[in-house]
Amino acid sequence: MELAPFLTARRQALRQELDRRKLAGAVITDPNHFFYLTGLLPNPNFPSLLVLNDVRAIAVVPQYGVDTSALPAASDPLTVTAYPNLTLADLSRFVDEYAERERAFLTAIHELGLAGRPVGVDALYFPVGLAKAAGFAPEHLHDVGAFLYHQRVIKDAWEQEQLAFAARLNDTGFAAAQAILRPGISDYEAFSAAWRAMAEHLGGAFDLHGEFSGGPAITGQGGCAPVGYTLQAGDLLIADIYPVIRGYQADTTRTFVVGEPAPWQKEWHAVLEEALARGEEAIRPGLPAAELDRIVRGHVERHMPAGGSMFHHAGHGIGIAVGKGAHYPPFIVPHSPDILQEGMVLTLEPGLYVPGKGGMRLEDNYVVTANGCRPLDTFPKTLVVCA
Repeated sequence: MELAPFLTARRQALRQELDRRKLAGAVITDPNHFFYLTGLLPNPNFPSLLVLNDVRAIAVVPQYGVDTSALPAASDPLTVTAYPNLTLADLSRFVDEYAERERAFLTAIHELGLAGRPVGVDALYFPVGLAKAAGFAPEHLHDVGAFLYHQRVIKDAWEQEQLAFAARLNDTGFAAAQAILRPGISDYEAFSAAWRAMAEHLGGAFDLHGEFSGGPAITGQGGCAPVGYTLQAGDLLIADIYPVIRGYQADTTRTFVVGEPAPWQKEWHAVLEEALARGEEAIRPGLPAAELDRIVRGHVERHMPAGGSMFHHAGHGIGIAVGKGAHYPPFIVPHSPDILQEGMVLTLEPGLYVPGKGGMRLEDNYVVTANGCRPLDTFPKTLVVCA
């Protein structure tokens, strides 16, 4: 599936909003919005920005740290201007990356005819210094960040494909963890096995975000990063995997048991499986997120062991995660104002925790379709028995 037509459609939607509000163009600095509109993965250490008018767009990126070699050839023109950003890479002079970025930004502003005119900005991220440098008065700046955020809540077909790939990669990690887990294996080793398998499948190194915790570490708190705990027969391990893959973050969880599960472990997990199944069956456009929470959480609470709790949300939206945060509407919590819409991609994650005894969680990802939902991951939803 080609990205280019989707980028054109996203930028066109922004242009239509700018035209509706009688704005000459936009300056986009939020890394998530930048990636959504350009397809270029920004460098977290050196800011990128997009300057756009009614017919053209210019991406201002650092010279080092952003791959522009495969720039999608969208039908509306997008050009790239790279500013020097590493002093150690140019020994002929001292490189002031802030001054270089400002110079490239001002060039783009003047080239697109936006100087001194009303423009859209993502107000939560737009630097005051750039506004002053370009001569924008406060009345020139109009927030379009909320518009872009709500556009990104609904995932187009290309984004759904990226999230499906990320979810399947998580499945690869789960299979690798299951293969290695046995008494005497540490949570570090399980985490490393998942990372190696996922990196091999991906074809390159990546940052594996997630919780891999077993034994006492998950008693009543729901999981954490590996701490070096050596797993024993009968221990539970929660693996909640949420790396950023190609700019998108899937978020899936499985609970593993080392050796033959105890009857209570089977019973607890059966509650989560049923809660997930009921939530999956209920997903459809128009369903209030609070009602979905009631369905999932309600089933867990009706079958909760004495002293147990499900203290976290029952799910959330997912998507781009190149900037801060990767949780989006719909937020599956008791008082959520969100309503499910076709094209949303969300998780459901019932959990059950009893202090002093143990805990477990089960999480899958879904695309909201016209008549229901489409699951994105395929790893079995049962309690994962190891060795």
